[in-house]
Amino acid sequence: MTDPHPHEAGYRARLVRFLQAEYGFRPDSLHPAPRGFFAETWRLTTTDQTYFVKVDHSPTHQRHFRDGLRVLKILCDKVIDFVPPIILTRDGREHARFDDAVIGVLGWCEGELTESDQTKAMEYAMLARVYSTPLPDLTLQRAEFSDRSARTVRALAAHVTDPTIADLL
Repeated sequence: MTDPHPHEAGYRARLVRFLQAEYGFRPDSLHPAPRGFFAETWRLTTTDQTYFVKVDHSPTHQRHFRDGLRVLKILCDKVIDFVPPIILTRDGREHARFDDAVIGVLGWCEGELTESDQTKAMEYAMLARVYSTPLPDLTLQRAEFSDRSARTVRALAAHVTDPTIADLL
């Protein structure tokens, strides 16, 4: 099987040593995990547990990833019981630095992605618990959900002259 995480020779062994030192794991194996929408994803198996390891090398995304881990930890502590827990580093952090990357580790959730029309009601009920949880002590940059971005893209698209791109807009 081809490794979907191409790096220099020894990368996986260095990552295993890092996870041992930073999290205190005693790894049996580390294999690519077919999950996620960005970053490297790994399945780490230890003598007593399996974990999901996400390694984000993108400088433009790392702040969002770190913030997301912090929010997930707070929500899991308060109300969410339907996602695997965040595994803290030995010194209690939600993430760690490895080379140029940010690493987050969660408990492993066995199964396949099964999102469908039949799962929507249950998904929305779970999301309602998330969105209705007050988090007064949490300060994060807020996203704006409006049509402003769509209008900006539409205005810029009007100036595209390349026909191969213009057809997509």
